[in-house]
Amino acid sequence: MSQCSYISNVRASINCTVSELAALFNNAGYAVAKDDVRRYLCHVNLTIEEQTVKVCATDGHRLSQLTHKDLACNGTGSYLVPTSLITAVLAQSLPQDTPVVIAFDEQRASIESSDTSIISVFGRREIP
Repeated sequence: MSQCSYISNVRASINCTVSELAALFNNAGYAVAKDDVRRYLCHVNLTIEEQTVKVCATDGHRLSQLTHKDLACNGTGSYLVPTSLITAVLAQSLPQDTPVVIAFDEQRASIESSDTSIISVFGRREIP
């Protein structure tokens, strides 16, 4: 699985395993706001640039920023990803070595694994 079938105009993508996906977001998850009226604080900012993935989250008091250089990624961009998108995939209890593709276009994020596809529409929340 190398590309997403639900997003036709992919601007950026990450190929990883379920285990890598969990590590990517679990380390930043403690700093994500819960039920804050400032919706952008309830998301994780994911930046893809020069084969590097940065994950950043804040609830206004705590800040987490992690850089991952060992993931296969294409394209560039900065995207606000709802944590519920990641949680939904991890809740499937897939084997840790299951391949996962995370793809982004201008308005959507999609995560696909062997038999699970989840799409989230985030509109114009992309950070320039």
